Amino acid sequence: MSDALRYLATRTVVNAARRLARRLRQPRYFITALAGLAWLAFLGRAGVPRAQAADPAAALPAAALGAMVFVVWGWLFGTGARALAFSPAEVTWLLPAPLRRTGLVNLKLLRLQGLVLLNSVLWVLLLPSTDVGATLRRMLGVWCLLSTVALHRIAAGLLRSRAAGSRWLRLVGAVVAGALLGLALLMASGTLAAPAHTEAWLGSPPMRALLWPFTIPVRPAIMVDAPNWASSLLAALALMALHLVWVHRAERSHEDSSTMQSLAHLDGSTGGPAASLRRGSAPIVPLARTGPAAFALVWKNAAAVARRRGLFGAALLWMALCAGVEAFVRLDAAAAAYVGAFAATWVGFALFTGPQFIRNDLRHDLPHLASLRALPLRADTLLAAELVSSASTLTVLTAALTVVAFLGLRVSPELPVWLRQWPALVGILLALPGFSLIVMLVQNAGAVLFPEWTHLTGRTGSAAALGTNLLGVIVTMLAGSVLLLPALVLLPDVPESGGRAIIGTGAMISVVALAECWLVVRWLGGRLERLEFTDEMSAGE
Repeated sequence: MSDALRYLATRTVVNAARRLARRLRQPRYFITALAGLAWLAFLGRAGVPRAQAADPAAALPAAALGAMVFVVWGWLFGTGARALAFSPAEVTWLLPAPLRRTGLVNLKLLRLQGLVLLNSVLWVLLLPSTDVGATLRRMLGVWCLLSTVALHRIAAGLLRSRAAGSRWLRLVGAVVAGALLGLALLMASGTLAAPAHTEAWLGSPPMRALLWPFTIPVRPAIMVDAPNWASSLLAALALMALHLVWVHRAERSHEDSSTMQSLAHLDGSTGGPAASLRRGSAPIVPLARTGPAAFALVWKNAAAVARRRGLFGAALLWMALCAGVEAFVRLDAAAAAYVGAFAATWVGFALFTGPQFIRNDLRHDLPHLASLRALPLRADTLLAAELVSSASTLTVLTAALTVVAFLGLRVSPELPVWLRQWPALVGILLALPGFSLIVMLVQNAGAVLFPEWTHLTGRTGSAAALGTNLLGVIVTMLAGSVLLLPALVLLPDVPESGGRAIIGTGAMISVVALAECWLVVRWLGGRLERLEFTDEMSAGE
Protein backbone atom coordinates (compact mmCIF):
# COMPACT_ATOMS: atom_id res chain seq x y z
CA MET A 1 0.00 0.00 0.00
CA SER A 2 1.37 3.41 -0.96
CA ASP A 3 2.03 6.22 1.50
CA ALA A 4 -1.02 8.13 0.25
CA LEU A 5 -3.37 5.21 0.87
CA ARG A 6 -1.73 4.47 4.21
CA TYR A 7 -2.28 8.09 5.22
CA LEU A 8 -5.90 7.90 4.03
CA ALA A 9 -6.54 4.73 6.03
CA THR A 10 -4.93 6.22 9.15
CA ARG A 11 -6.85 9.47 8.91
CA THR A 12 -10.09 7.58 8.34
CA VAL A 13 -9.61 5.72 11.63
CA VAL A 14 -8.54 8.87 13.51
CA ASN A 15 -11.43 10.95 12.16
CA ALA A 16 -13.91 8.20 12.96
CA ALA A 17 -12.62 8.08 16.54
CA ARG A 18 -12.87 11.87 16.87
CA ARG A 19 -16.37 11.86 15.43
CA LEU A 20 -17.38 9.13 17.87
CA ALA A 21 -15.93 11.05 20.81
CA ARG A 22 -17.78 14.19 19.72
CA ARG A 23 -21.05 12.32 19.37
CA LEU A 24 -20.71 10.66 22.76
CA ARG A 25 -20.99 14.11 24.32
CA GLN A 26 -24.61 14.17 23.16
CA PRO A 27 -27.02 12.44 25.56
CA ARG A 28 -28.79 10.32 22.93
CA TYR A 29 -25.50 8.84 21.68
CA PHE A 30 -24.17 8.29 25.18
CA ILE A 31 -27.34 6.50 26.32
CA THR A 32 -27.54 4.30 23.25
CA ALA A 33 -23.83 3.43 23.48
CA LEU A 34 -24.29 2.36 27.12
CA ALA A 35 -27.30 0.27 26.12
CA GLY A 36 -25.28 -1.41 23.35
CA LEU A 37 -22.38 -2.21 25.67
CA ALA A 38 -24.78 -3.54 28.30
CA TRP A 39 -26.36 -5.80 25.68
CA LEU A 40 -22.94 -7.16 24.68
CA ALA A 41 -22.12 -7.82 28.34
CA PHE A 42 -25.43 -9.63 28.77
CA LEU A 43 -24.72 -11.82 25.75
CA GLY A 44 -21.34 -12.71 27.21
CA ARG A 45 -22.83 -13.84 30.53
CA ALA A 46 -25.91 -15.55 29.08
CA GLY A 47 -24.01 -17.61 26.54
CA VAL A 48 -21.82 -19.59 28.99
CA PRO A 49 -24.25 -22.42 29.82
CA ARG A 50 -25.02 -23.05 26.15
CA ALA A 51 -21.36 -23.20 25.25
CA GLN A 52 -20.59 -25.69 28.01
CA ALA A 53 -23.40 -27.97 26.88
CA ALA A 54 -22.49 -27.93 23.20
CA ASP A 55 -20.58 -30.81 21.56
CA PRO A 56 -18.07 -29.30 19.10
CA ALA A 57 -17.51 -32.56 17.23
CA ALA A 58 -21.25 -32.97 16.64
CA ALA A 59 -21.68 -29.29 15.70
CA LEU A 60 -18.86 -29.28 13.13
CA PRO A 61 -20.78 -31.00 10.24
CA ALA A 62 -23.86 -28.83 10.81
CA ALA A 63 -21.72 -25.67 10.88
CA ALA A 64 -19.97 -26.74 7.68
CA LEU A 65 -23.36 -27.38 6.06
CA GLY A 66 -24.48 -23.88 7.05
CA ALA A 67 -21.32 -22.38 5.56
CA MET A 68 -21.92 -24.32 2.33
CA VAL A 69 -25.50 -23.09 2.06
CA PHE A 70 -24.34 -19.52 2.66
CA VAL A 71 -21.66 -19.79 -0.02
CA VAL A 72 -24.02 -21.39 -2.57
CA TRP A 73 -26.59 -18.69 -1.91
CA GLY A 74 -23.93 -16.04 -2.54
CA TRP A 75 -23.05 -17.60 -5.88
CA LEU A 76 -26.67 -17.78 -6.98
CA PHE A 77 -28.17 -14.55 -5.64
CA GLY A 78 -25.44 -12.62 -3.80
CA THR A 79 -24.19 -9.08 -4.43
CA GLY A 80 -20.74 -9.32 -2.85
CA ALA A 81 -19.10 -7.22 -5.57
CA ARG A 82 -20.75 -4.11 -4.12
CA ALA A 83 -18.28 -4.33 -1.23
CA LEU A 84 -15.60 -3.04 -3.61
CA ALA A 85 -17.77 -0.20 -4.95
CA PHE A 86 -16.20 3.17 -4.23
CA SER A 87 -17.96 6.10 -2.62
CA PRO A 88 -18.65 9.31 -4.61
CA ALA A 89 -15.58 11.02 -3.14
CA GLU A 90 -13.40 7.98 -3.93
CA VAL A 91 -14.69 7.85 -7.50
CA THR A 92 -13.83 11.53 -7.94
CA TRP A 93 -10.41 11.62 -6.29
CA LEU A 94 -8.93 8.10 -6.08
CA LEU A 95 -9.80 6.42 -9.37
CA PRO A 96 -8.14 9.12 -11.55
CA ALA A 97 -5.14 9.35 -9.18
CA PRO A 98 -1.79 7.66 -9.99
CA LEU A 99 -2.42 4.82 -7.52
CA ARG A 100 -2.13 1.10 -8.04
CA ARG A 101 -5.44 -0.73 -8.28
CA THR A 102 -4.17 -3.35 -5.82
CA GLY A 103 -3.72 -0.71 -3.15
CA LEU A 104 -7.25 0.62 -3.68
CA VAL A 105 -8.68 -2.89 -3.33
CA ASN A 106 -6.65 -3.48 -0.16
CA LEU A 107 -8.00 -0.23 1.24
CA LYS A 108 -11.59 -1.36 0.65
CA LEU A 109 -10.88 -4.78 2.15
CA LEU A 110 -9.27 -3.16 5.18
CA ARG A 111 -12.37 -1.09 5.80
CA LEU A 112 -14.48 -4.23 5.72
CA GLN A 113 -12.54 -5.57 8.69
CA GLY A 114 -14.42 -3.27 11.05
CA LEU A 115 -17.68 -5.08 10.39
CA VAL A 116 -15.91 -8.46 10.41
CA LEU A 117 -14.38 -7.76 13.82
CA LEU A 118 -17.71 -6.61 15.25
CA ASN A 119 -19.42 -9.79 14.07
CA SER A 120 -16.53 -11.84 15.45
CA VAL A 121 -17.02 -10.29 18.88
CA LEU A 122 -20.76 -10.97 18.74
CA TRP A 123 -20.24 -14.63 17.83
CA VAL A 124 -17.64 -15.05 20.57
CA LEU A 125 -20.08 -13.59 23.08
CA LEU A 126 -22.82 -15.93 21.87
CA LEU A 127 -20.47 -18.94 22.02
CA PRO A 128 -18.09 -18.14 24.92
CA SER A 129 -15.50 -20.55 26.22
CA THR A 130 -14.51 -21.60 29.70
CA ASP A 131 -11.12 -19.80 29.86
CA VAL A 132 -9.38 -16.82 28.35
CA GLY A 133 -7.16 -18.90 26.09
CA ALA A 134 -10.11 -20.72 24.53
CA THR A 135 -11.87 -17.38 24.05
CA LEU A 136 -8.91 -15.94 22.16
CA ARG A 137 -8.65 -19.08 20.04
CA ARG A 138 -12.34 -18.89 19.19
CA MET A 139 -11.97 -15.20 18.36
CA LEU A 140 -9.18 -15.95 15.90
CA GLY A 141 -11.12 -18.84 14.38
CA VAL A 142 -14.33 -16.84 13.94
CA TRP A 143 -12.43 -13.89 12.46
CA CYS A 144 -10.70 -16.18 9.98
CA LEU A 145 -14.01 -17.84 9.05
CA LEU A 146 -15.89 -14.57 8.52
CA SER A 147 -13.00 -13.01 6.58
CA THR A 148 -12.78 -16.04 4.28
CA VAL A 149 -16.52 -16.03 3.65
CA ALA A 150 -16.48 -12.28 2.95
CA LEU A 151 -13.61 -12.65 0.47
CA HIS A 152 -15.36 -15.58 -1.23
CA ARG A 153 -18.58 -13.59 -1.65
CA ILE A 154 -16.65 -10.64 -3.11
CA ALA A 155 -14.84 -12.82 -5.65
CA ALA A 156 -18.06 -14.63 -6.54
CA GLY A 157 -19.82 -11.29 -6.95
CA LEU A 158 -17.12 -10.06 -9.33
CA LEU A 159 -17.47 -13.18 -11.46
CA ARG A 160 -21.24 -12.88 -11.44
CA SER A 161 -21.03 -9.22 -12.48
CA ARG A 162 -19.04 -10.09 -15.58
CA ALA A 163 -21.20 -13.10 -16.45
CA ALA A 164 -24.44 -11.17 -16.00
CA GLY A 165 -24.22 -9.75 -19.51
CA SER A 166 -24.14 -13.19 -21.17
CA ARG A 167 -26.74 -14.60 -18.75
CA TRP A 168 -25.00 -17.99 -18.69
CA LEU A 169 -24.43 -17.89 -14.94
CA ARG A 170 -28.11 -17.13 -14.35
CA LEU A 171 -28.99 -20.18 -16.42
CA VAL A 172 -26.53 -22.37 -14.50
CA GLY A 173 -27.80 -20.99 -11.21
CA ALA A 174 -31.40 -21.68 -12.17
CA VAL A 175 -30.50 -25.24 -13.18
CA VAL A 176 -28.61 -25.90 -9.95
CA ALA A 177 -31.30 -24.32 -7.80
CA GLY A 178 -34.00 -26.26 -9.66
CA ALA A 179 -32.07 -29.50 -9.16
CA LEU A 180 -31.76 -28.86 -5.43
CA LEU A 181 -35.45 -28.02 -5.22
CA GLY A 182 -36.36 -31.16 -7.17
CA LEU A 183 -34.19 -33.26 -4.86
CA ALA A 184 -35.94 -31.80 -1.83
CA LEU A 185 -39.35 -32.46 -3.40
CA LEU A 186 -38.40 -36.09 -4.14
CA MET A 187 -37.31 -36.54 -0.53
CA ALA A 188 -40.50 -34.88 0.71
CA SER A 189 -42.69 -37.19 -1.40
CA GLY A 190 -40.87 -40.29 -0.18
CA THR A 191 -39.78 -41.24 -3.71
CA LEU A 192 -36.11 -40.88 -2.85
CA ALA A 193 -34.86 -42.80 0.17
CA ALA A 194 -32.48 -41.16 2.63
CA PRO A 195 -30.88 -41.99 5.99
CA ALA A 196 -33.29 -42.09 8.88
CA HIS A 197 -31.34 -39.67 11.07
CA THR A 198 -29.79 -36.33 10.32
CA GLU A 199 -26.49 -37.18 12.03
CA ALA A 200 -26.14 -40.33 9.92
CA TRP A 201 -26.88 -38.32 6.79
CA LEU A 202 -24.26 -35.67 7.61
CA GLY A 203 -21.77 -38.39 8.50
CA SER A 204 -22.24 -40.39 5.30
CA PRO A 205 -19.19 -40.58 2.96
CA PRO A 206 -20.74 -38.44 0.16
CA MET A 207 -21.72 -35.66 2.56
CA ARG A 208 -18.36 -35.74 4.32
CA ALA A 209 -16.61 -35.40 0.96
CA LEU A 210 -18.94 -32.55 -0.02
CA LEU A 211 -18.49 -30.70 3.28
CA TRP A 212 -14.75 -31.22 3.61
CA PRO A 213 -13.73 -27.89 1.98
CA PHE A 214 -16.10 -26.03 4.30
CA THR A 215 -14.82 -27.73 7.45
CA ILE A 216 -11.38 -26.13 6.90
CA PRO A 217 -12.44 -22.56 7.86
CA VAL A 218 -15.11 -23.75 10.32
CA ARG A 219 -12.95 -26.13 12.41
CA PRO A 220 -10.79 -23.55 14.29
CA ALA A 221 -13.92 -21.57 15.21
CA ILE A 222 -15.81 -24.59 16.59
CA MET A 223 -13.24 -27.00 18.01
CA VAL A 224 -11.21 -24.55 20.10
CA ASP A 225 -10.13 -27.20 22.62
CA ALA A 226 -8.84 -29.70 20.06
CA PRO A 227 -5.12 -30.60 20.38
CA ASN A 228 -4.53 -29.85 16.68
CA TRP A 229 -6.17 -26.41 16.82
CA ALA A 230 -2.99 -24.60 15.74
CA SER A 231 -2.61 -26.70 12.60
CA SER A 232 -6.31 -26.24 11.74
CA LEU A 233 -5.91 -22.47 12.14
CA LEU A 234 -2.88 -22.49 9.81
CA ALA A 235 -4.94 -24.36 7.21
CA ALA A 236 -7.78 -21.83 7.57
CA LEU A 237 -5.32 -18.91 7.24
CA ALA A 238 -3.84 -20.49 4.11
CA LEU A 239 -7.34 -20.80 2.65
CA MET A 240 -8.04 -17.14 3.50
CA ALA A 241 -4.78 -16.10 1.79
CA LEU A 242 -5.80 -18.01 -1.33
CA HIS A 243 -9.13 -16.18 -1.29
CA LEU A 244 -7.32 -12.84 -1.01
CA VAL A 245 -5.26 -13.70 -4.10
CA TRP A 246 -8.46 -14.79 -5.84
CA VAL A 247 -10.15 -11.46 -5.07
CA HIS A 248 -7.21 -9.49 -6.50
CA ARG A 249 -7.08 -11.61 -9.65
CA ALA A 250 -10.85 -11.41 -10.12
CA GLU A 251 -10.88 -7.65 -9.57
CA ARG A 252 -8.00 -7.18 -11.99
CA SER A 253 -9.78 -9.26 -14.63
CA HIS A 254 -13.12 -7.55 -14.06
CA GLU A 255 -11.95 -4.01 -13.35
CA ASP A 256 -14.62 -2.59 -15.63
CA SER A 257 -17.39 -4.36 -13.65
CA SER A 258 -16.08 -2.94 -10.38
CA THR A 259 -15.87 0.53 -11.87
CA MET A 260 -19.43 0.28 -13.16
CA GLN A 261 -20.54 -0.71 -9.66
CA SER A 262 -18.88 2.43 -8.32
CA LEU A 263 -20.43 4.67 -10.99
CA ALA A 264 -23.85 3.14 -10.34
CA HIS A 265 -23.36 3.83 -6.64
CA LEU A 266 -22.40 7.42 -7.44
CA ASP A 267 -25.47 7.87 -9.66
CA GLY A 268 -27.85 6.36 -7.14
CA SER A 269 -26.52 8.20 -4.13
CA THR A 270 -27.39 11.58 -5.58
CA GLY A 271 -31.04 10.83 -6.27
CA GLY A 272 -34.21 11.38 -4.33
CA PRO A 273 -36.52 8.90 -2.62
CA ALA A 274 -36.76 6.75 -5.74
CA ALA A 275 -33.03 6.63 -6.44
CA SER A 276 -32.77 3.02 -5.29
CA LEU A 277 -34.96 1.99 -8.24
CA ARG A 278 -32.12 2.80 -10.65
CA ARG A 279 -29.66 0.47 -8.91
CA GLY A 280 -31.66 -2.73 -9.39
CA SER A 281 -33.55 -4.59 -12.03
CA ALA A 282 -36.93 -3.48 -13.31
CA PRO A 283 -39.87 -4.14 -10.97
CA ILE A 284 -42.07 -7.11 -11.68
CA VAL A 285 -45.32 -5.11 -11.72
CA PRO A 286 -45.09 -1.85 -13.71
CA LEU A 287 -46.75 1.26 -12.37
CA ALA A 288 -49.82 2.43 -14.24
CA ARG A 289 -49.77 5.89 -15.77
CA THR A 290 -52.85 6.96 -13.84
CA GLY A 291 -54.14 6.04 -10.43
CA PRO A 292 -54.05 7.06 -6.76
CA ALA A 293 -50.88 8.84 -5.69
CA ALA A 294 -50.77 6.82 -2.46
CA PHE A 295 -50.57 3.60 -4.47
CA ALA A 296 -47.61 5.03 -6.40
CA LEU A 297 -45.78 5.60 -3.12
CA VAL A 298 -46.52 2.05 -1.96
CA TRP A 299 -45.35 0.73 -5.34
CA LYS A 300 -42.08 2.68 -5.07
CA ASN A 301 -41.32 1.28 -1.62
CA ALA A 302 -42.32 -2.26 -2.62
CA ALA A 303 -40.22 -2.11 -5.79
CA ALA A 304 -37.19 -1.13 -3.70
CA VAL A 305 -37.47 -4.49 -1.89
CA ALA A 306 -39.04 -6.96 -4.33
CA ARG A 307 -36.56 -6.95 -7.17
CA ARG A 308 -37.05 -9.60 -9.79
CA ARG A 309 -33.85 -11.42 -8.89
CA GLY A 310 -34.25 -11.09 -5.15
CA LEU A 311 -37.89 -12.12 -5.22
CA PHE A 312 -37.10 -15.18 -7.33
CA GLY A 313 -34.30 -16.22 -4.99
CA ALA A 314 -36.39 -15.74 -1.87
CA ALA A 315 -39.33 -17.65 -3.33
CA LEU A 316 -37.06 -20.47 -4.45
CA LEU A 317 -35.39 -20.67 -1.04
CA TRP A 318 -38.78 -20.74 0.69
CA MET A 319 -40.10 -23.55 -1.50
CA ALA A 320 -36.93 -25.57 -1.00
CA LEU A 321 -37.12 -24.99 2.75
CA CYS A 322 -40.76 -26.09 2.91
CA ALA A 323 -39.97 -29.20 0.87
CA GLY A 324 -36.96 -29.92 3.06
CA VAL A 325 -39.01 -29.63 6.25
CA GLU A 326 -41.62 -31.97 4.75
CA ALA A 327 -38.81 -34.41 3.98
CA PHE A 328 -37.58 -34.18 7.57
CA VAL A 329 -41.13 -34.97 8.75
CA ARG A 330 -40.94 -38.26 6.87
CA LEU A 331 -37.33 -39.07 7.77
CA ASP A 332 -36.80 -37.64 11.24
CA ALA A 333 -39.76 -36.09 13.07
CA ALA A 334 -37.54 -34.77 15.87
CA ALA A 335 -35.36 -32.90 13.38
CA ALA A 336 -38.46 -31.49 11.68
CA ALA A 337 -39.81 -30.27 15.02
CA TYR A 338 -36.45 -28.65 15.75
CA VAL A 339 -36.49 -26.81 12.41
CA GLY A 340 -40.10 -25.78 13.04
CA ALA A 341 -39.27 -24.45 16.51
CA PHE A 342 -36.32 -22.54 15.04
CA ALA A 343 -38.57 -20.98 12.38
CA ALA A 344 -41.23 -20.13 15.00
CA THR A 345 -38.57 -18.39 17.07
CA TRP A 346 -37.60 -16.35 14.03
CA VAL A 347 -41.23 -15.35 13.52
CA GLY A 348 -41.26 -13.65 16.91
CA PHE A 349 -37.76 -12.30 16.34
CA ALA A 350 -38.79 -10.82 12.99
CA LEU A 351 -41.95 -9.23 14.38
CA PHE A 352 -40.09 -7.23 17.01
CA THR A 353 -36.62 -6.74 15.51
CA GLY A 354 -37.51 -6.79 11.81
CA PRO A 355 -38.86 -3.21 11.95
CA GLN A 356 -35.33 -2.05 12.80
CA PHE A 357 -34.06 -3.28 9.43
CA ILE A 358 -37.13 -3.25 7.15
CA ARG A 359 -37.12 0.45 6.46
CA ASN A 360 -38.95 0.95 3.16
CA ASP A 361 -41.23 3.50 4.82
CA LEU A 362 -41.10 7.02 6.24
CA ARG A 363 -37.79 6.39 8.03
CA HIS A 364 -36.09 5.86 4.66
CA ASP A 365 -37.89 8.75 2.93
CA LEU A 366 -37.68 11.26 5.78
CA PRO A 367 -34.59 13.07 4.36
CA HIS A 368 -36.67 13.67 1.20
CA LEU A 369 -39.70 14.99 3.06
CA ALA A 370 -39.78 18.15 0.96
CA SER A 371 -40.14 16.06 -2.22
CA LEU A 372 -42.85 13.92 -0.66
CA ARG A 373 -44.84 17.00 0.28
CA ALA A 374 -44.95 17.93 -3.38
CA LEU A 375 -47.13 14.87 -3.99
CA PRO A 376 -50.92 15.43 -4.09
CA LEU A 377 -51.36 13.67 -0.74
CA ARG A 378 -52.49 14.69 2.71
CA ALA A 379 -49.97 14.08 5.48
CA ASP A 380 -51.99 11.26 7.07
CA THR A 381 -52.50 9.57 3.68
CA LEU A 382 -48.77 9.80 2.98
CA LEU A 383 -47.99 8.27 6.37
CA ALA A 384 -50.54 5.50 5.79
CA ALA A 385 -48.94 4.63 2.44
CA GLU A 386 -45.49 4.49 4.04
CA LEU A 387 -46.87 2.30 6.83
CA VAL A 388 -48.51 -0.14 4.43
CA SER A 389 -45.25 -0.47 2.48
CA SER A 390 -43.13 -1.76 5.35
CA ALA A 391 -45.99 -3.66 7.04
CA SER A 392 -46.65 -5.66 3.87
CA THR A 393 -42.96 -6.54 3.60
CA LEU A 394 -42.88 -7.73 7.21
CA THR A 395 -46.11 -9.68 6.69
CA VAL A 396 -44.70 -11.59 3.73
CA LEU A 397 -41.52 -12.42 5.66
CA THR A 398 -43.30 -13.62 8.81
CA ALA A 399 -45.93 -15.52 6.80
CA ALA A 400 -43.21 -17.47 4.98
CA LEU A 401 -41.53 -18.33 8.28
CA THR A 402 -44.89 -19.26 9.83
CA VAL A 403 -45.59 -21.80 7.08
CA VAL A 404 -42.17 -23.40 7.66
CA ALA A 405 -42.77 -23.45 11.42
CA PHE A 406 -46.19 -25.06 11.01
CA LEU A 407 -44.88 -27.78 8.67
CA GLY A 408 -42.24 -28.71 11.22
CA LEU A 409 -44.25 -28.40 14.43
CA ARG A 410 -47.45 -30.13 13.29
CA VAL A 411 -45.84 -33.48 14.20
CA SER A 412 -44.72 -32.32 17.65
CA PRO A 413 -46.79 -33.89 20.46
CA GLU A 414 -45.82 -31.07 22.82
CA LEU A 415 -48.11 -28.57 21.07
CA PRO A 416 -51.88 -28.46 21.65
CA VAL A 417 -53.92 -30.29 19.05
CA TRP A 418 -55.64 -27.16 17.77
CA LEU A 419 -52.27 -25.52 16.99
CA ARG A 420 -51.30 -28.49 14.81
CA GLN A 421 -54.34 -28.19 12.56
CA TRP A 422 -54.66 -26.21 9.34
CA PRO A 423 -57.24 -23.70 10.66
CA ALA A 424 -54.64 -22.53 13.18
CA LEU A 425 -52.21 -21.78 10.34
CA VAL A 426 -54.87 -19.86 8.41
CA GLY A 427 -55.84 -17.89 11.52
CA ILE A 428 -52.23 -16.97 12.27
CA LEU A 429 -51.65 -15.88 8.67
CA LEU A 430 -54.74 -13.67 8.85
CA ALA A 431 -53.54 -12.11 12.12
CA LEU A 432 -50.02 -11.37 10.91
CA PRO A 433 -50.99 -8.22 8.91
CA GLY A 434 -52.44 -6.71 12.08
CA PHE A 435 -49.33 -7.47 14.11
CA SER A 436 -47.11 -6.08 11.34
CA LEU A 437 -49.13 -2.86 11.11
CA ILE A 438 -48.85 -2.29 14.85
CA VAL A 439 -45.08 -2.77 15.14
CA MET A 440 -44.41 -0.71 12.01
CA LEU A 441 -46.72 2.01 13.32
CA VAL A 442 -44.54 2.32 16.42
CA GLN A 443 -41.41 2.79 14.27
CA ASN A 444 -42.99 5.35 11.93
CA ALA A 445 -44.49 7.21 14.87
CA GLY A 446 -40.98 7.45 16.30
CA ALA A 447 -39.78 8.89 12.99
CA VAL A 448 -42.45 11.61 13.21
CA LEU A 449 -42.10 12.39 16.92
CA PHE A 450 -38.30 11.94 17.25
CA PRO A 451 -36.82 12.47 13.76
CA GLU A 452 -33.30 13.14 15.07
CA TRP A 453 -33.04 9.52 16.25
CA THR A 454 -34.08 8.01 12.92
CA HIS A 455 -30.66 8.03 11.26
CA LEU A 456 -29.21 5.71 13.94
CA THR A 457 -31.71 2.87 13.76
CA GLY A 458 -31.06 0.07 11.31
CA ARG A 459 -27.32 0.72 11.18
CA THR A 460 -24.55 -1.58 12.38
CA GLY A 461 -20.93 -1.20 13.22
CA SER A 462 -21.03 0.77 16.50
CA ALA A 463 -22.23 0.34 20.04
CA ALA A 464 -24.44 3.43 19.67
CA ALA A 465 -26.26 1.93 16.68
CA LEU A 466 -26.59 -1.39 18.49
CA GLY A 467 -27.96 0.36 21.56
CA THR A 468 -30.40 2.40 19.49
CA ASN A 469 -31.71 -0.74 17.81
CA LEU A 470 -32.01 -2.43 21.21
CA LEU A 471 -33.99 0.51 22.63
CA GLY A 472 -36.14 0.47 19.50
CA VAL A 473 -36.93 -3.21 20.04
CA ILE A 474 -37.89 -2.57 23.68
CA VAL A 475 -40.12 0.38 22.74
CA THR A 476 -41.70 -1.67 19.95
CA MET A 477 -42.46 -4.55 22.33
CA LEU A 478 -43.97 -2.29 25.00
CA ALA A 479 -45.97 0.02 22.74
CA GLY A 480 -46.96 -2.82 20.42
CA SER A 481 -48.22 -4.91 23.34
CA VAL A 482 -50.37 -2.02 24.56
CA LEU A 483 -51.85 -1.43 21.12
CA LEU A 484 -52.49 -5.15 20.61
CA LEU A 485 -54.35 -5.62 23.92
CA PRO A 486 -57.82 -4.87 22.46
CA ALA A 487 -57.25 -7.46 19.76
CA LEU A 488 -55.68 -10.10 22.02
CA VAL A 489 -58.73 -10.23 24.30
CA LEU A 490 -60.30 -12.40 21.60
CA LEU A 491 -57.74 -15.18 22.06
CA PRO A 492 -58.60 -17.00 25.35
CA ASP A 493 -61.61 -18.92 24.00
CA VAL A 494 -60.01 -19.86 20.68
CA PRO A 495 -58.95 -23.46 21.48
CA GLU A 496 -62.51 -24.51 22.32
CA SER A 497 -64.15 -22.65 19.45
CA GLY A 498 -63.32 -24.80 16.43
CA GLY A 499 -61.64 -24.11 13.13
CA ARG A 500 -63.98 -21.44 11.78
CA ALA A 501 -63.76 -19.45 15.01
CA ILE A 502 -59.96 -19.62 14.92
CA ILE A 503 -59.92 -18.25 11.37
CA GLY A 504 -62.44 -15.55 12.29
CA THR A 505 -60.39 -14.56 15.33
CA GLY A 506 -57.29 -14.10 13.20
CA ALA A 507 -59.20 -11.87 10.80
CA MET A 508 -60.72 -9.90 13.67
CA ILE A 509 -57.27 -9.24 15.17
CA SER A 510 -56.18 -7.61 11.92
CA VAL A 511 -59.40 -5.60 11.69
CA VAL A 512 -59.00 -4.23 15.23
CA ALA A 513 -55.32 -3.43 14.59
CA LEU A 514 -56.24 -1.66 11.36
CA ALA A 515 -58.79 0.50 13.18
CA GLU A 516 -56.24 1.46 15.83
CA CYS A 517 -53.65 2.30 13.20
CA TRP A 518 -56.16 4.48 11.38
CA LEU A 519 -56.82 6.52 14.54
CA VAL A 520 -53.13 6.93 15.35
CA VAL A 521 -52.22 7.82 11.75
CA ARG A 522 -54.88 10.53 11.69
CA TRP A 523 -53.31 12.05 14.80
CA LEU A 524 -49.73 11.68 13.51
CA GLY A 525 -50.70 13.34 10.23
CA GLY A 526 -50.96 16.71 11.94
CA ARG A 527 -47.51 16.30 13.49
CA LEU A 528 -46.03 15.27 10.15
CA GLU A 529 -47.57 18.33 8.50
CA ARG A 530 -45.62 20.59 10.87
CA LEU A 531 -42.38 18.57 10.81
CA GLU A 532 -39.25 20.16 9.35
CA PHE A 533 -36.44 17.66 8.72
CA THR A 534 -33.04 19.35 8.53
CA ASP A 535 -29.67 18.18 7.23
CA GLU A 536 -28.32 18.24 10.80
CA MET A 537 -30.91 15.63 11.81
CA SER A 538 -29.87 13.42 8.91
CA ALA A 539 -26.18 13.68 9.76
CA GLY A 540 -26.80 13.18 13.43
CA GLU A 541 -24.64 16.10 14.49
